[in-house]
Amino acid sequence: SILGLRQTILAAISNENHLKSLPASINQTVFGFAAIYITLIFPVKESTLSISLLSILFVGISLITAIIFTEIVKNPLRKSFGGNSLAMIRYSLDHMTEGGSSGKKEVEDFFDSFSVPISAHVGVLAFKNDGGIKAVMIIPSIHPGPFGDLGGSNLPTKLSNGLKDDAEHILVAHGPSTHDLNPSRSEECEKIVSKIRKLLSDVEYSSKSSRFIRCSNDVDVCAQVFGDSVLLIETSAPNPTDDVDFPTGIGAMNNAKSCGAKDALFIDAHNCGKSGSGLVQFCSPKSMRIMELAKRATTTAFENGISKVKMGYASQQDLSIENGIGAKGIQVMIVEVGNQKSAYILYDGNNMIPGLREEIMNEVKGLVDEVEVLTTDNHVVNIALNGYNPVGLKMEGGKIKLITKKLIKEAIADLEEVQVGMKTGFIEDFKVFGAGNTIRLATVVNSTVSMLGKSAALSSMVAVLACVLLSFML
Repeated sequence: SILGLRQTILAAISNENHLKSLPASINQTVFGFAAIYITLIFPVKESTLSISLLSILFVGISLITAIIFTEIVKNPLRKSFGGNSLAMIRYSLDHMTEGGSSGKKEVEDFFDSFSVPISAHVGVLAFKNDGGIKAVMIIPSIHPGPFGDLGGSNLPTKLSNGLKDDAEHILVAHGPSTHDLNPSRSEECEKIVSKIRKLLSDVEYSSKSSRFIRCSNDVDVCAQVFGDSVLLIETSAPNPTDDVDFPTGIGAMNNAKSCGAKDALFIDAHNCGKSGSGLVQFCSPKSMRIMELAKRATTTAFENGISKVKMGYASQQDLSIENGIGAKGIQVMIVEVGNQKSAYILYDGNNMIPGLREEIMNEVKGLVDEVEVLTTDNHVVNIALNGYNPVGLKMEGGKIKLITKKLIKEAIADLEEVQVGMKTGFIEDFKVFGAGNTIRLATVVNSTVSMLGKSAALSSMVAVLACVLLSFML
């Protein structure tokens, strides 16, 4: 039994070649038998031959059942995706425990094997002062997953590192996207960097912006006009919700354009979630409300007058992934138009525990007139085995609010007149998981997990029965 267990575990986390794993898995059994032979069997002598034969047969049975069990575990992923589930477990564990490039290539090769090319939407909102681009908010309709440093995970840091010479400050917000839009490889993120650099060179700047407008109907959609384009932000808080899908986002952007906006960008605030929260799918009642509110908010924003714009920025980036916040930390951008100060607060994390957004908004009330709390949906924080680590779960809300309030004050002190411009485009031949593949993959994983217990129990019963029968026969 010990041999079978060790052989199965080693095949999953070390080497699935059973012959190569055997020396490591069999040593405890060999030493155990040796101790029993020396102390109990050799003194009796007459049973030595039959017990020796049984011992060898028992070892063979345990090894065979372990091999059969591991082949059963491999089968679901092999049939659906042509992959090896044991290898994926091993490489994923390597990446989760050792980080960096450990297991990365192998897992991304698997993702790439079923990836599909799409035209990926991305846009920039750039603020320029006399010294150049002071800050740029990047909004890719690309999902920052699946976890660790794989694919699009840690997207804010990957894009910031690639564009560090193009702008002083870089904020990467969460565009409308689900797990189906996870990049298949980290190298795909380089295509985003190249496209953003091209968009920044084509931005037409203006000194005029509108007030920050909020429209509500079970969900909130906020709008602020910059030049002749509009930025939209959606939040379902205080109701826990996961991602807003791309069709809903592009529908909201098109509705904004129908109201006179030359261009539009959509941010999914992703600021209130709990385990199992559902996503917003196109043409659902919530999706329809979001698209309708986008039209209303854009119209209201254009009607509320256009004035010169000021912008200030502050950030703190010495926070930890274990606390649910990635390398980009907490970033605050203050936009002042007329006598209205609006705060965009961006946390480099994957969603936020329910209620924390409202506590943060109450904490900074009086410092600014309008505020919205955003997360990047960065899946780098999901490196833990349970995969659930929203902002506020491990880092106490009081500390988060204290840091945020300090940054609001610093950003207000940094306010200066700027010019602002927006530009959007599509990245061609961008490889992502593809429609439905995330659900397929999750279904295969769940079915594999659900069968593990039954298969393990059945394998053990077969091994025990075979050993008992052999005992009677010999």
